[in-house]
Amino acid sequence: MMNQIKIGTFISERRKAKGWTQGQLAEKLEITDKAVSKWETGRSMPDLSLFMPLCALLDVTLNELFAGERIAEEKLKDKTDEVLMDVITNWLGHDKWESKEGDTTLQTVLEVENVSKRYENVSAGCETEKNSVLAVNDVSFQISRGSFVGIMGASGSGKTTLLNLIATIDKPTNGAIRINGQNIVDISDEAAAEFRRRHLGFVFQEYNLLETLTIYENIALVLTIKEVSKESIHPMIQSLSEKLDISAILDKFPHEVSGGQRQRCACARAIAVNPDMILADEPTGGMQLVA
Repeated sequence: MMNQIKIGTFISERRKAKGWTQGQLAEKLEITDKAVSKWETGRSMPDLSLFMPLCALLDVTLNELFAGERIAEEKLKDKTDEVLMDVITNWLGHDKWESKEGDTTLQTVLEVENVSKRYENVSAGCETEKNSVLAVNDVSFQISRGSFVGIMGASGSGKTTLLNLIATIDKPTNGAIRINGQNIVDISDEAAAEFRRRHLGFVFQEYNLLETLTIYENIALVLTIKEVSKESIHPMIQSLSEKLDISAILDKFPHEVSGGQRQRCACARAIAVNPDMILADEPTGGMQLVA
């Protein structure tokens, strides 16, 4: 699990290295001094929306912020994997979400085979000119059921494009994408919409919650669409909200809760429908997840 005290100490050290007071850092982030004080004493964590601005101000990477320490280049890969798992388990809890003991069967849930995506841009000048942009280039990989996989890379490297292809939101120029053995590339738009509803869960960077519904109603909506019985919806939401520590805010509207609480609601909404996969677009800033 992430060590809030260690992270808070790291934030304090980096702030002081910049020569800033807590008030100066708070002013730059447009928050209160009290919020910074709580971070640095390990009593709370920054909201998701503040992670990237905070990293930029303190001149640290997101992984270093979560780890609460500077990460040497030679340890970057191993430490990144460790931090990613800490973030995920911090959201979802430990043992309650682990595979059953003794279940060692590795079933492939996602197979991406030689997938490429090329966009054609037409610009009008003296002559019509066509420019081609290769967003995803011959990507292949497999993901087993129960895995947590992070897609990480620089801005513009094609992370979201690849996620959209897996999500059936866009179609590849070449290659095959199979989810539970079904090739989703050639299915119709109508079939793709039904497939998403039945088999996929989504966590968006900007939450995409309906502001006119309460936190409870936002989660209940996806269960209603999936035709879950009314008798089952309430206990399912209660169980999920306890695991994600949002039970106390179920009757509040999205604008009445913090960014982190809104994101946990988005996680609950994605998990509630028991999808084959959960796709998360930069849920912690700068990384995509396939779970």
